[in-house]
Amino acid sequence: MEDALDDVEPFTTIYLVEGVYTCKNPITKPGIIVQKRDIEKEVYIIGNEGPVLVINLEADDYIVFKDIFITHSGTCLPAKFKENAPNEPKYSMEPSTKVIREFEIQPNMDTICYVKSGGVMFRHCTLTLKSHKKKLKSRIPIIVSFPKTFINLTSCSMIGNEENHNAGCILINSDVFISDTKFVDFKAGAIYCLANPDNTVEI
Repeated sequence: MEDALDDVEPFTTIYLVEGVYTCKNPITKPGIIVQKRDIEKEVYIIGNEGPVLVINLEADDYIVFKDIFITHSGTCLPAKFKENAPNEPKYSMEPSTKVIREFEIQPNMDTICYVKSGGVMFRHCTLTLKSHKKKLKSRIPIIVSFPKTFINLTSCSMIGNEENHNAGCILINSDVFISDTKFVDFKAGAIYCLANPDNTVEI
């Protein structure tokens, strides 16, 4: 998939045939639509370490993913165990910035989608951490977004791992639109959203 993203012009549709793909380079071209070619076939985008997708676009630019499974395999996580971390951390039942800080957000963190700038839209996609080894101590979210970015989830499935301390979304001063999307098996919470008065948040 990296070659396709390198070769295409902005505002182009990339059709993926059945198979497993990686996207190791940050996405920097605007208006790209990535979708599977054959409705009855499955397409997977997978990453083993760090973010599976890094969105690094100009403000107001975006990329769209349609009808794709996107997963973090977790194969490199055992080497990152924090043995001094509590096995059963306690999470605040009220909104708290402290809870978000506990996820140690940084550029090479393990997550599925890391939105540094610009925006991303997911349509009929499944984003999942089910393949992770159980009882991990690492706290891993599926989506992390930063200020002045935007996230749009429509008719998606967000699936954590019922044995681990996963979160669905950590959204920091972003514009957010989530509709017809289910969140399941997130032991550390489905959505953490910090917003300023000028942010638009619709869930």
